[in-house]
Amino acid sequence: MTQTEQLGQRLLALGTEVYEHVQGLLLDPSARTFWLGGLVTVAIVCGLLWGRGTTGLRARQFWNASARVDYGLILAKPVLAAVFGLPALLTTLGVAMATIRALQLLGPTGMLSSAVSPWVVSVVYTVVLFVAWDFSRFALHWAMHRSAVLWQFHQVHHSATSLTPLTLYRVHPLESLLYRLRGVLVTGVLTGAFSFLFGPRTIELQLWGVNALGFAFSVVSGNLRHSHVRWSFGPLVERWLISPAQHQLHHGRAAADCGSNLGTWLAIWDRIAGSHRLAEDRDPRFGLPSEHCNHRADSVLSALFDPILASGARILSRPRALGSAALLLAITFTANFR
Repeated sequence: MTQTEQLGQRLLALGTEVYEHVQGLLLDPSARTFWLGGLVTVAIVCGLLWGRGTTGLRARQFWNASARVDYGLILAKPVLAAVFGLPALLTTLGVAMATIRALQLLGPTGMLSSAVSPWVVSVVYTVVLFVAWDFSRFALHWAMHRSAVLWQFHQVHHSATSLTPLTLYRVHPLESLLYRLRGVLVTGVLTGAFSFLFGPRTIELQLWGVNALGFAFSVVSGNLRHSHVRWSFGPLVERWLISPAQHQLHHGRAAADCGSNLGTWLAIWDRIAGSHRLAEDRDPRFGLPSEHCNHRADSVLSALFDPILASGARILSRPRALGSAALLLAITFTANFR
């Protein structure tokens, strides 16, 4: 096979990777942009339009400099994964098996399998997974805002001046790896612990192969979190659940806005941390002040590479930040989590 033919095959494989990645955003039930959620979102927007006479939604919000960076990062990530990706060193199954082996020092596997009904085990396992996932996302998001090094990467998400459902994927690749590692560890440890206690009765309640609670929240309000459609749940509900309007406030340019409502679905973590704010009857201005942004908000290349340079400068100026740098390096070498 000639070099030209080899190059052609590699390009074809790369194109397939990009196509499958983009297709998965609509067809993968675990994605917040799953097609069913899109249909529910359209229905909700129509209801808001009927009730208010306006939703705040404009076609130009889907095609402007900010939105094009969202789309560019979506296409760039599978390309970077194909070029720089390494074999998976850490998997959910591997973490679960390691957890079971560690717990077997305490007794035999399935010691409580006959003491609790399968239905109760499934309900408890599903709820615990949902709560643990939600808390772990809050904890990492909180760290992204508090760590000077991690904030350099998280700025990419906050530099969006126009929000669309695809702004969810406007995330630096290194931040994506951190969130994927979080998911692997949380799911693996909890699955291993429940499997040790209840054996084969550890079955998650699912819809389309996804945690039933997480799927329901994503379908109902996931797409509107990153949008210009302000939808508040009201003060009573927002004390417990984060509404799209609350998350939109989190994307505001003002420092007080940006530091609030760090949770994904449950509001309890923000209330404990003191970062909880109810939705307000205003449309915040989105993005970051240019003097506080380490990259060009309208450039994909700048969003990919400038945060790396900025984090490097932070590390050199603060020796204590070497710990964060070591963590990011470790994540890089455990890429492609499953």
